[in-house]
Amino acid sequence: MATPTFSTTGFSNMAARYFDGKRSQSHDVTLRVIDQSLHLVDTDGQLIRTDALATLHVSERLQHAPRLVSFPDGAQLEITDHAAFAALLTATGFHDPVVSQWQQSWRATLIALCLTLVCVVIGYRWALPKVSAVIAHETPYEWSEALSKQTLLTLEKMWLSPTQLPPSQQAALTQSLQAMVAEQTDLPPLKLLFYRSPRLGANAFALPDGTLIITDELIKLTNNTEEVLAVLAHEVGHVAERHGVRMAVQASFVGFVIGWYLGDISSALATLSGTLLELGYSREFEFEADAYAAELLQQHQRSPRLLANALRKLADTGTPDTAEGTKDEVARRPALGEYFSSHPDTLARITRLEQHAP
Repeated sequence: MATPTFSTTGFSNMAARYFDGKRSQSHDVTLRVIDQSLHLVDTDGQLIRTDALATLHVSERLQHAPRLVSFPDGAQLEITDHAAFAALLTATGFHDPVVSQWQQSWRATLIALCLTLVCVVIGYRWALPKVSAVIAHETPYEWSEALSKQTLLTLEKMWLSPTQLPPSQQAALTQSLQAMVAEQTDLPPLKLLFYRSPRLGANAFALPDGTLIITDELIKLTNNTEEVLAVLAHEVGHVAERHGVRMAVQASFVGFVIGWYLGDISSALATLSGTLLELGYSREFEFEADAYAAELLQQHQRSPRLLANALRKLADTGTPDTAEGTKDEVARRPALGEYFSSHPDTLARITRLEQHAP
């Protein structure tokens, strides 16, 4: 809708349908523009109303829909003679909004669509990660505690069982981890928890509040305390970089946008689409956590190759989170396959880690 700016001394009669806003029945009328006023006359020649042009609103032009003139009291005028009404608007100095003019041009519409797609790509690829990072780093760790506790309860119920590691081994690993992060100022108090998980296998992961979880299977697989510490350094990287909160912010925003765009077509489809898009961020987060681990290890005279060695062992066992195939399999895998993987190819991660090593 737009407010017209008219300036004319008179204009020939034009047929229209008038709705008074009180009854659903319409009336055939004739409209006349005289000076700065619109006059409506019924079929008997009686004047129905007179309104200043500046108080009227004209609907945007659509290809087949009638044009509407809205009055301040809610009444409306419906005009189907597009050509005559366009001539009237031109004569009175009224111009459709720029957006409405674009809608009448396929070229302008195509350009607008391309610009929109470019803005969406730029926003998703660069703006959203930066904004989510700012939000995440400004969010107190205490905010993550409730989420982390609920997540841990779910994990314990579905996948985690009590550890079978000797208390002395648990204490030694915990002490070594605390010594490694003692000088880090970007971390909340870390808590290392041990579990057995036949379903998850050799695995380790971090919760947003600083809780680190490691399975007996991973410790047994590596059979190397230094490599276990390297894996934990990687998980510490997830905590320091606030990846859990950043994922929550990004997933919420992407889910909202997709759900709004798809409307009521399918909420399930919106959820699936949001999850698929968020996988790309997970790959970036893995690389960030690897880089953090490499720096932390080097600060304590440990080589990033320790983490690379642990990744090789995990890949050899076929652990779902890390085993991405042999070098030949990676070469044969379609590019889309990596997009559907929440972690980057293990080979790519190993290569980057070895580049960090002196």
